[in-house]
Amino acid sequence: MWLHIEFLFVSFLVIIFAICSSALNYIFVAENEDFFEDCVNSKSNVLNFDGIVNKSELSFTLHDEVILVSGNVTFIWDIQPGDRVQATFKTNKYDRGSWQLTPYVMKMQDFRPTLFDKDQHFYKFWTRHIINVEEIKETIFYPGTKIIHEPFDINVTMEFTGVPVSGRYKITTLLKAYDSNNLPRDTSICFEVIGEVDRL
Repeated sequence: MWLHIEFLFVSFLVIIFAICSSALNYIFVAENEDFFEDCVNSKSNVLNFDGIVNKSELSFTLHDEVILVSGNVTFIWDIQPGDRVQATFKTNKYDRGSWQLTPYVMKMQDFRPTLFDKDQHFYKFWTRHIINVEEIKETIFYPGTKIIHEPFDINVTMEFTGVPVSGRYKITTLLKAYDSNNLPRDTSICFEVIGEVDRL
C-alpha cells in the first residue's frame, strides 16, 4: 500500500517537473481599450494613471486584440529630481467570483534604471519606443519630463516557464517616491490592467 502511494507521489512530481521545465508561449489581451484602470478602494493620496502623466497627446486604439499606441506623455507627478521611485507589481487571477492574489509579485527598489535595461520586459514593450530616450533617461518620472514615442503596438506575448496559466488576470502597479532621506512623498500612484491570458 505505501509503495503504491509513494509511486503515485513520485509520478506526480515527475509530471509537475515536466510541466515546469517546458517554456510555453502566452499572450495577454487587455479588455479595456484605454488599457489602464483605477485601483479600487484607494486612499485619497493614491493617484491613478492620470496623476502621473498628462496623456492628452497619447492615444490607445484596440485592433484585433493588439493595442496601437501613438503620441506623447508629460509627467506631472509632484515629486522632486533625485527622488527614488519604487515599483511593486502584483498579479491577481479572477476565480470563483473574486480576485485571488497569485505568487507573481515583484518589487523594484529603484525602478528607473530597470526601464532602460534591454533584458527587461519594460524595455521590450515600452521604453525602446521612446525617441528622446537620451534626454529623459535621468529625469523620467519627474514633473515636466516629456516622453516622445514612435507609434508602436502593445502585443504582450511572453515565454513563461512554469505551471500553465490562463484566464482573466489583473496586474496592479504601485509606484512610491522617496526623497534623499528615504522618506516617502505625500502621494503615490496605483493603476491596473485587466485582461485575458491565453496560451498560443
